[in-house]
Amino acid sequence: MGVAVNFASQVLIAYYFGAQAERDAYFTAITVPTYLVTLFVGSVSVVFLPFFVNFRKNHSEEDVQKFVSSISGILLLFLSLLTLAAFLFADQVIHASAPGFTEEQMSLTVKLFRILIFSVTFQCLASIFSVFHHINGKFILPAISPIALPVAGLIFVALFHNYGMVSLAAGTLVGSAISALLLLSPVLKQLRLRFLGFVSNSPALHILKISAPLFLTGILFRLTTIIERIFASHLPAGSISYLGYANQLYLLMATIATGSIATTYYPVLAAAWADNKKEEFEGHLQKGISLILLITLPIAAVFLVLANPIIRILFERGAFDSNATAAVSFSLAILMGAFLFGSIGNLLMKVFYIAGKTTANSLINIAELAVYILLAWWFAGKFSYLGLALALTLSKGFSILVSAILLKRWNCISSGMFSSELLKLLAAALACGTVSYLVYHQLEKQPAFLAASVSGLAGMLIYVLMVFRVLPIKGLQLNFGSSKLISLSNNN
Repeated sequence: MGVAVNFASQVLIAYYFGAQAERDAYFTAITVPTYLVTLFVGSVSVVFLPFFVNFRKNHSEEDVQKFVSSISGILLLFLSLLTLAAFLFADQVIHASAPGFTEEQMSLTVKLFRILIFSVTFQCLASIFSVFHHINGKFILPAISPIALPVAGLIFVALFHNYGMVSLAAGTLVGSAISALLLLSPVLKQLRLRFLGFVSNSPALHILKISAPLFLTGILFRLTTIIERIFASHLPAGSISYLGYANQLYLLMATIATGSIATTYYPVLAAAWADNKKEEFEGHLQKGISLILLITLPIAAVFLVLANPIIRILFERGAFDSNATAAVSFSLAILMGAFLFGSIGNLLMKVFYIAGKTTANSLINIAELAVYILLAWWFAGKFSYLGLALALTLSKGFSILVSAILLKRWNCISSGMFSSELLKLLAAALACGTVSYLVYHQLEKQPAFLAASVSGLAGMLIYVLMVFRVLPIKGLQLNFGSSKLISLSNNN
């Protein structure tokens, strides 16, 4: 549901605002708030759940109430001060993150930023509030509450689009507030906020202390989007929007296609590693990566050849014109590499955690950022916004390569464990893309939706036949007479 609502909101936004200078301003204004929320969720929120579970198990109800009150007060104070500082220094923040903007663009971006920055407090608190629901075995509301953000944005844009991008910024703020309020109930039951002395609660300070390393390292390797905006602000109007739409689409595709695979394989890999069952560990890792490639390669192949008609069908109406379609489709085609590498990276990252190589993982992420900056500086001048998309794909590919080399060196994986299957999948994906391209050009005079649909399905059909019949992949079976379509064999 959340994916559907998010996508619907993007379609409506594209209709009213297209990929013009005003949309560039919004993409830039939301970058720093999103960065801050990501930093918080990737540090404090990650540490908070296991810490609180253990704390509640070993302490009295009164101690738990003191802790909840203390951590809530500290976070509210910290986030409020952060928000206020960002609001007061909005001009400096936007000048630093979009130095190439005109004065008119800068003024609008600052205006939007001063609205959006307040959503940081609500989104960060919502991530903490959701922990209390998870601990009590309640998962539905934490899963539903984030939908309030795109729903509010959708409603505000539909009703108040005459106010420009301010309508979307206001909707985002209201939606983030609603999302946090929906999750507030279990916190209120334990909240006994003491405004004098809440900072002195040592467990609350301890949780901030142990999350600090994650926060500090995250400051560096989560900078990619901000760096992209800095380079893109010097490019022609619309460049940030082209990259923004393409990034949103490929991340949405990654979430739908492979978002749950790394999560599912994580405990299985961890158990095999803990039991020192190296062969079993490698078998599970190979199956996980093979499954990711099995899903992502045909998607990438189809979007490489059909990106233009797909974007035209989805977005080309209203303010989103044919020029925007061409620009976004080219960007998205290039980002298919980032889609593939990022999907694999989500699983390989878990291997670093399991092997206790977290420092190495952080250093690889920092090296990836350095490579991205170098390539972005070089390519942006030669290929404009397409150069920035290419820099992202190549930097993620660099990260995967270095990760694989290090894991092999540490005997976490063996050499050649994916080679034969990978070659077969690549051959099948090539056939998929080729068939999709040929069929589309035979049908291009037909309605766009019909031509794209038939072409994509034809390519996918060839891919399935190649993978399961012509070049069968080890461990994969296709049972046409069974309700189980795809099975991963337990035999190595």
